Amino acid sequence: MKNRIYNLILLFLMPILVCCEGFLEEKPNRALLTLNSLSDLRALLDNDIQYFNMEPAIPEVASADFDLQPQAIPSLQIFERNAYLWEPNVFEGRSSVEWNNLYRQILFTNTVLEELEKFDPTIKNSQEGISLKGSALFYRSYAFYNLATVFAMPYLPGSNDNDPGIVLRLSPDVKLKVQRATLKETYDRILEDLKTSIPLLETRFEKPTRPSRQAALALIARIYLALQDYENALDYAQQALSIHDIVLDFNLLSPALANPIPQLNQEIIFQSNLQLGLYTLSQLLVPRSDLIDSYDTNDLRRNIFYTTRPSGLVNFRGHYSGNIRAFGGLTTGETILIKAESLARLNRLEEAKAAVFELLQFRFPVGYDFQSGIQTDNVLDKILEERRKELVFRGLRWQDLRRFNFSSDEKVTLSRTIGGNILTLPPLDPRYAFPIPDNEIELSGLVQNPRN
Repeated sequence: MKNRIYNLILLFLMPILVCCEGFLEEKPNRALLTLNSLSDLRALLDNDIQYFNMEPAIPEVASADFDLQPQAIPSLQIFERNAYLWEPNVFEGRSSVEWNNLYRQILFTNTVLEELEKFDPTIKNSQEGISLKGSALFYRSYAFYNLATVFAMPYLPGSNDNDPGIVLRLSPDVKLKVQRATLKETYDRILEDLKTSIPLLETRFEKPTRPSRQAALALIARIYLALQDYENALDYAQQALSIHDIVLDFNLLSPALANPIPQLNQEIIFQSNLQLGLYTLSQLLVPRSDLIDSYDTNDLRRNIFYTTRPSGLVNFRGHYSGNIRAFGGLTTGETILIKAESLARLNRLEEAKAAVFELLQFRFPVGYDFQSGIQTDNVLDKILEERRKELVFRGLRWQDLRRFNFSSDEKVTLSRTIGGNILTLPPLDPRYAFPIPDNEIELSGLVQNPRN
């Protein structure tokens, strides 16, 4: 049954898979797909291998925690190379796979939400019907947030509310002309839908490939942290952790394994991977020396997250996917760090120390004194260091850099040296928003992001 539904999905989406056309303007033939039951709708959302549980890798390419060996740069895909070099023209007239994938997820979720309303109330309001609505709202919000992180500038409420956000498509009717919402409208919609999804979702899944109540809470905490709303970030992080707060004990992991982090492990709240690409898979991709040097010699993450190849190059291998796929989902470890940082920024410093210790006790050998380096007067700085070390290669560094843009004390100028030339990405540079693909601009008349 599931395979039949997947085949129908492919027929349904065939017109919008043509890369030379604009995704938002395509007209899928809905007659090719008949959705007769809740199980048909569930099959749409459970397609985690091809369409869902997948997010953009391009922020990781641009975030500058890793450098490619020079000989690897020409072999990158065009958009990867241009993102890596912070070029103004990223896609060079081509469509964007990551843009298309996210709007494809949104098309699926809008289809589910619309079709649900056609069912008899006893079916629509059944436990499965309610769960489907919650799942669709979660997936759509996650896609909207990823789009905003890639294709819109960083948002600080009250500062740039009216700047362009993203296209908020709320209907599966692709004939509808929809222009870009403002940043405020974009984030208001994301948070409203996520909050609506909370009571509709199952509390938690043992295999976290489906959205859950805990996942919605953790995602809201992530978003509020990005918006520098620390009261709400703390509130939602604590709610998520009250459901489940277990983290992996790195003392129990084996550095001898090729992939030491187990798949679908107990620390994962929601499983999602970064889009596959030549950048994320390259063995010529090496971490910055300042990143490696930031780990204490007794920090178990040094040998779990990184491996030294016979060539002498150090590679990252600590993906929470449990394989070569880069992980971008939600974990209790990240949520604990949101809690700790929010407490620190609210000047609840002793509580912030205690929170970060909840994580670090499982990242160092039993009995090792990891607490001495974290004092009341440096707790925020240490928590931010832990975010970089713990959440490495998840696309989250880009989100942190974007919010640091607004702080005179924390903003960072990124740099790379390529062929003797120093490239830089200053704070609040317009290149912190990637360009909307040219074909979407031409077909939909969207306002383009300036990149110069």
